[in-house]
Amino acid sequence: MRAIVEGYIAFLTRRRTQYVGLFRAGGQGDWVRAVHDETQTALTERTLDALGLTDPDEVVELSVRAWWAFAEELTIEWTGRARTDRDVLVELLLSTLDGLVSRSR
Repeated sequence: MRAIVEGYIAFLTRRRTQYVGLFRAGGQGDWVRAVHDETQTALTERTLDALGLTDPDEVVELSVRAWWAFAEELTIEWTGRARTDRDVLVELLLSTLDGLVSRSR
């Protein structure tokens, strides 16, 4: 799971301006929302698989999907403030995911 989170942070760090411009700008078409939704679905499935949750109930699945929304927002804000303590961000994201999944079961 650590590698997934680190890869996500690295991607948003490199592409922050483009990502925010594409997915956060107003008036985007349905295709943009569809791409974002497909990405969130893929990240959720990848996370559930990495956590060994092969047949999660709906609450766990929804919680992990919502966690990715949290991870996206936090990473965008973190990188936008030019913070350089990436390890702190990684640990924060992993610990919140762990707590969320534990409480969702």
